[in-house]
Amino acid sequence: MGVDGVPSLVERSLKGDRQPFAELYRLFHAPLYRLARFHLRSGAEDAVSETFLRAWKALPRYRTTGAPFGAWLYG
Repeated sequence: MGVDGVPSLVERSLKGDRQPFAELYRLFHAPLYRLARFHLRSGAEDAVSETFLRAWKALPRYRTTGAPFGAWLYG
């Protein structure tokens, strides 16, 4: 599934299903890692792991605003 399927993955993740969230991880890990690596140089993997952990915990507060899910994740 590509980026077009992200809203469906988010919706299923909001219901507590971990499998779609794992797919979101797969889709967004590399771009987040590149961003973290650019800014941090070291500790990028830890930063990305922390980002996804926080995203999973905050997911119940996620609201669709018209912005891409990635924007919320990067925030």
